Amino acid sequence: MPTNIGSETLSALKIGESAVSKAYVGTSQIFPNNTEITAAAFDDANIADTGGNTPYTVSGEIGSTFTLTGSSGATTPSGTQIISVSPTTYQISIGSNTNCDDPQRNSQVIIAPQGDSVLASGLSNTDTIIQAAGPATTNYTSTLSISATSNCLSCTVTIGNVLYWTTGASWDVTVSWSGLQGYAPIAYLRASIPDWDVTWSNLGTGSLAPSFSGASGSQTTTCSLNAGLTEASMGFSIYTASSTSCLTDTNSPTSTALIYP
Repeated sequence: MPTNIGSETLSALKIGESAVSKAYVGTSQIFPNNTEITAAAFDDANIADTGGNTPYTVSGEIGSTFTLTGSSGATTPSGTQIISVSPTTYQISIGSNTNCDDPQRNSQVIIAPQGDSVLASGLSNTDTIIQAAGPATTNYTSTLSISATSNCLSCTVTIGNVLYWTTGASWDVTVSWSGLQGYAPIAYLRASIPDWDVTWSNLGTGSLAPSFSGASGSQTTTCSLNAGLTEASMGFSIYTASSTSCLTDTNSPTSTALIYP
C-alpha cells in the first residue's frame, strides 16, 4: 500500500521537503498524529421553559473522536462520538423548567476530545444555551370565613385525667368565600385530623372532604368523628384552589381555633 502526502505518493517527496500538511497510509492519516475539532456549539442561543430537543453541531477533521457531557438540564448522546461527516449535528435534550418561579438557567454541553483528537486553538470546550424561567407566581387575596359549633358537648371521655371528644361528637361548620380567582375556582374544607377519621355531610362522589365550586358562596356542613376514635381537640380550615397554575391565595387556608371538650 503506498504512503501518500495529500494525493501524491510519498516517493514524490524530496529530502528536506517542507510544508508537509498531512500524510496518509491508504486512508489512515499518519501525519500529523492529531485530528482537530474546529467547532462545537449549540445552533440556538435560547430555548423555551418547556425544553425539548435542540441541535448542537460539531465540525472538524474526519475521524476526530470526542464525548459530550450535559449539565443544568442538558442530556447528551452517550458514549464516544466519531466525526464521519463534517459538520455533524447532535440532538441535545433540555429538560422542562416549568415549575412556578423556576429561575432562568444556563444548560451546558462540554465536549472532551478522545485519543489523538484535539480542540482547535481558541475553541472552548463548553457551550451554553439559555433556558427561559418558569412562570411567576401571582398572589391575590380572597375573603374567607369559617366557624364551627359542637352538636354534642357530652360526647366525651376522660383518659388519664384528660377530656377527649369521642363517638357521637360532631360539629356544624359554616363557611363563606368570595373573590376567588382563576379558572374553575373552588373552596374546600379540612379537619385538623386525617380525612379518614371523620365523616362529612353533603360530600361529592369519591371525596373525603367537601368542596364547593364558584368564585363566591356560603355553605354549612356537618363533620362527625368516626366511631371508636378519641381526639383531644378539633379544628377546621377552608382552603381555595383553581385550575390556573402559579396562582396563590394569600388568605388560604383560614382556620378556626381548636375546639376542646
